[in-house]
Amino acid sequence: MIKEELLEKVRKNNVNLVNKLIKIGKSLSLENDIKKIFNIILNEVMEFTKADRGIIYITSPDGKELYYELVKTVTQNQEMDAETARANWDTIKLFSESGELIMKSLATFVFHTGFEAHFDDIYGQDFFQIDLTREMDNKTGYHSHSMVAIPLVDHEEKVLGIIELTNSIDDKGSIVAFTEEHIDVLLSVASQAAITLSNKLLINNLEKMIFDFTQAIALAIDMKSVDSYKHVQNVASLTNILAKEINSVDYGSYAKTRFSSDELEEIAISGWLHDLGKIATSERLLNKNTKLLANYDRIHVLDLRFELLQQVIENLLQLNNPLEDINTLKNIITILPAYKEFLLNVNNGSEFLTDEQIVTLQKIAAVKVTHKDKTYYLLDDNELENLLIRRGTLTPAEYSTIQEHASLTFQILSNINFPQKYKNVPRIASMHHERLNGKGYPQGLSEDQIPLQSRILAIADVFDALMSKRSYKNGYGLQKSLTILANMAKNNELDKDLLDILINNGVYQKFAEFYDGKDVEQTDIETIRKIYRN
Repeated sequence: MIKEELLEKVRKNNVNLVNKLIKIGKSLSLENDIKKIFNIILNEVMEFTKADRGIIYITSPDGKELYYELVKTVTQNQEMDAETARANWDTIKLFSESGELIMKSLATFVFHTGFEAHFDDIYGQDFFQIDLTREMDNKTGYHSHSMVAIPLVDHEEKVLGIIELTNSIDDKGSIVAFTEEHIDVLLSVASQAAITLSNKLLINNLEKMIFDFTQAIALAIDMKSVDSYKHVQNVASLTNILAKEINSVDYGSYAKTRFSSDELEEIAISGWLHDLGKIATSERLLNKNTKLLANYDRIHVLDLRFELLQQVIENLLQLNNPLEDINTLKNIITILPAYKEFLLNVNNGSEFLTDEQIVTLQKIAAVKVTHKDKTYYLLDDNELENLLIRRGTLTPAEYSTIQEHASLTFQILSNINFPQKYKNVPRIASMHHERLNGKGYPQGLSEDQIPLQSRILAIADVFDALMSKRSYKNGYGLQKSLTILANMAKNNELDKDLLDILINNGVYQKFAEFYDGKDVEQTDIETIRKIYRN
């Protein structure tokens, strides 16, 4: 009878043990946050072994130190996360400056041997020095007695970290040794934990590589254009700020909108890649900072034409040929300096071209003088076409080519097999030029077809374009930039509710910091708000 009861007790104990391991394994497999994984591991093993103190160390990237990741002490009612523990205690060096192994605690001993080790009395063993253990005990008013440490070893036999437990407590409150059963379970948990941790670190490293790669590509795109250097970097930062702010909003259309950490990462990647299509846009167009810029600025060719025409007219006037219209020639030579100065100003594209200026350009293009069967002129048809650009420095055909970057962004990104949680990056990134009134590009989408993430990106993109200095314009002040955004919202180009968050929550002040933020105090927010909110 006693034997049967004993067997039943052993059986139940084994079942509980298996259930415990299954529970731990399931918890580890379902969790993605590494910090939470460490919590699960330490809580479960401390509960099972009745350990009073538990510490998880992780190996530094260079493999030369152990970092405190999590510390819990039951009797001292103490729990420290990585940041707190590292602020209180120094990292543990594993090697001396000459490269010799340092073994001054159980954790360092286990790291270097790669095997589990346990002692009924850590102060009574003579395998290694315990300087670090003694130092920690003195510092915390604790006394370490029974201890066990298990390495977390990955498939490459690399020690990722250490689980260290101190002072197993029995039902009477006395410190006892860790049992063989404790060790077996710890080894099993450590094995599961190492696999889980290795997989999570691999995934994290892959995701970090995605971020690093997207930022490297963004830098390469920014470097293609002297004019818009740092544009992609700024837009990515502004997009990130506005997206995170939405998570704290408790009013308006987005009061219940909350982006998950994965969605915020997806938005961030989209911000970095929103101008990827410009990788296929010619540098000549991206750097066309004057209207007459081709392979060189043709304003210098016009200088030569002016000099040549002036010389031709002066020669004709000296000949005093009765067949020549002397008065016309004199009028031309008189006005040439003014025309030359006019073309120099128009060429930089810094101001909107008026109807009066267009008439002047047409007059200049009409100036022609024929001598000895050769016609001398000031402007050819292509030069006139470029100088007639109303705003900026791009012709309609050139602007259309630039616009193609949005559809090219989608085409390029659609060929990348993004992780599932980043699957929307191609759509989000490529829609930043779409407008709610359907007049955007490349697809002319309607309001209900444009995702919120792309609307956020659109505001960040326009804001940076307005605030940043270009060769053909100075950066606008905050008041003017916000006024233009407000008018775009009024015309249903940009999202009014997002602009509310930008203004009401003071996000515009954070935005302004990227552009020195000098005129924040002078910004009349009420006047701006009234533009689009009557």
